Amino acid sequence: MGKKPVVTLRVYRGKQMSYDAQGNVQNENQLIKLPHDTVEWTNFMKNITSNGYLKVDVVNYQFFEKGEWKDSNKAMVEKELEINMTKQTEVALTEDQKRIAELEAKLEKLLARDSNKVSVNKTKRKIEFEEKPKEDKKERENLRIEYAELNGGKKAFPAWGADKLREKILELKGEME
Repeated sequence: MGKKPVVTLRVYRGKQMSYDAQGNVQNENQLIKLPHDTVEWTNFMKNITSNGYLKVDVVNYQFFEKGEWKDSNKAMVEKELEINMTKQTEVALTEDQKRIAELEAKLEKLLARDSNKVSVNKTKRKIEFEEKPKEDKKERENLRIEYAELNGGKKAFPAWGADKLREKILELKGEME
């Protein structure tokens, strides 16, 4: 049985890459040599991110042939590393985490509708929204002016909307006739 190919890797630790003014890496890094396609290699690949490695570069990929070590194409190992790094960073959510994410999305939706009237039916545990139509500020202001003119200069209540103002104006016009 021949010797296994040896992969030389440079591993960088940390939460993010850090560079100095000259562009040199400041993260703690070291060279690691591992035999490819062994139990040791498999365990290393499974635990790349849990060992605190943020980036792994393939420096060399050598195999033993006819009594000497020869360099080989390292693209295959780079691809394998890339797949394992992304697989470990994209962790699947548990059922509880999925439920929490759903509830947070619903809460955001509720908070986004702050101008809407919300009523909760406790027996059915159902939340219903009643949309308020957006009213034009100019129209409301014009109605407030008209109300003041009809009511002898007395201003309208500030919280009244356009609908309430129209109703009050119709009442005042009805009293005048």
